[in-house]
Amino acid sequence: MVKDNFNQYYNDLLNDLLSKYGGLKGGTVFKETPSSFPYMYFKQIGGDGALSTLSNTEDGINLALEIKFYSNKSASETRKIANSAREYMVGIGFHCDYFSPVENISDSSISQFLTRFSKLET
Repeated sequence: MVKDNFNQYYNDLLNDLLSKYGGLKGGTVFKETPSSFPYMYFKQIGGDGALSTLSNTEDGINLALEIKFYSNKSASETRKIANSAREYMVGIGFHCDYFSPVENISDSSISQFLTRFSKLET
């Protein structure tokens, strides 16, 4: 059985970013518009089985995470926070699969940046 490290990754990343961006808030429950800025939304988007054993247990999963950053200051601030998160996530063994600003159609005063990371979790 593979340990579920979702909360650990969320807390560790949030704490790392808080040391650089003191006002940053985060959550794992989607909100159309964050209550404060800057903000990090963290969710799991994949966790399919990998590395099955002969006794039908899982020794690994393909873990995929999506992290979205929001800022009401500037697109530059959002990118800066996303870059810091990317550096941290790659440093703990994740691969960056997607890294791009997102056009905010509903409110152009809020900048968004979307990242996706994956890792074989054993």
